[in-house]
Amino acid sequence: LVNIEYNRNENHNFQFSYNRRINRPSYENFNPYKTIENIFLSDQGNPYVLQEYSNTFELTHVYKSKFSNAISYSHLNNYILNYTLQNDSTKETTGYISNLKYSNTIGYSTSYQTDIEKWWALTIHATASYLSYTGKINGIDFNAAGFTYSAFLTDQFLLPGKIKMELNVQYFAPKLDAVNYHKSKWGAHIAFKKSFLNDKLNCVIGVNDIFHTLIGTNQIVFQNQNIDVRGVRDTRRFKISLSYNFGKVKVQEREVNSNDTEKERLKH
Repeated sequence: LVNIEYNRNENHNFQFSYNRRINRPSYENFNPYKTIENIFLSDQGNPYVLQEYSNTFELTHVYKSKFSNAISYSHLNNYILNYTLQNDSTKETTGYISNLKYSNTIGYSTSYQTDIEKWWALTIHATASYLSYTGKINGIDFNAAGFTYSAFLTDQFLLPGKIKMELNVQYFAPKLDAVNYHKSKWGAHIAFKKSFLNDKLNCVIGVNDIFHTLIGTNQIVFQNQNIDVRGVRDTRRFKISLSYNFGKVKVQEREVNSNDTEKERLKH
């Protein structure tokens, strides 16, 4: 990771970063034997699947600590691809894993934060990306590309009785992921916070995905397949938390560079 920051003046801040990462397949991905789920579905790993290497460059400009714009470029070698093939005679669909030659992503993101009133703070964040994929799938040349975008809106309100309320709305546009096409989805979340005992005791009550709309719907149109997949998860949840601050605790950090290096390695 390389990060360079330049403050031209109090209004303009520039940042440039370069990040190189390795994403290793999971142990199950190497299993060469077929796992039968039912008479129509099965999975099979690939002992020759390779790890991904990604190189990401990003340039960010921040104006008055309120408005920011960023452009990025990411090149990923050995893109790890999950795909399915269908046997027309047996009607069996089998999931496989392999590597595409590479994937490229060109992205733009912007965010704006302001206090509309003393009791109302607004944050807007949006992203847009162009993704492309190149390689071979089951020995056949494959090329695909497409745009996607997302938007996030966060409102923070100070209500009577010093109650803080946060409302978050997010939208994800359709996205192409090689042979998989993820359809659009959106969600809304709300939370209330109240402090007691001179702000030492904090109580937070909230609901995630109020309308239960964060439902993943995917489509696969590849070779002789036209599959629609709808995955409904328990995304609508009620949450409550209590925390108490017993006072300031000063913790002295120790040098654990070797352990930190090992932890970062194990994340991949």
